[in-house]
Amino acid sequence: MRARTELAIIDHNINIGREQKTTLEGKPQYKDMYTKTTQQWVAKPVYEPTSQDFRKDLMEDVLKLREEKSLEPWPQIQADLNKTRIGAETPIRRTDSLLKIWKRRLFNTLSHV
Repeated sequence: MRARTELAIIDHNINIGREQKTTLEGKPQYKDMYTKTTQQWVAKPVYEPTSQDFRKDLMEDVLKLREEKSLEPWPQIQADLNKTRIGAETPIRRTDSLLKIWKRRLFNTLSHV
């Protein structure tokens, strides 16, 4: 998930300064859109298509780095992940016990009103 987010950030940063599309006469292009919040039609600018050239450069860099490194096996980290799992110390509560606790709190709150 982290890699996907980082790729989205790179894509956004590279394509942030795109120019607005123009017609053959040189006028800026717009598209009509209906917004639900204002319930009105608005004209939104149409931009040039995004550039995905960074992906090729990124893959070339990854392959170049891989060629420079030796083929070492991945470290065994599964045992460490089990030890550091979030909430590993707390036992899992069952739904019925959670409902009892919730009802108890609800009735205690209502009795004070």
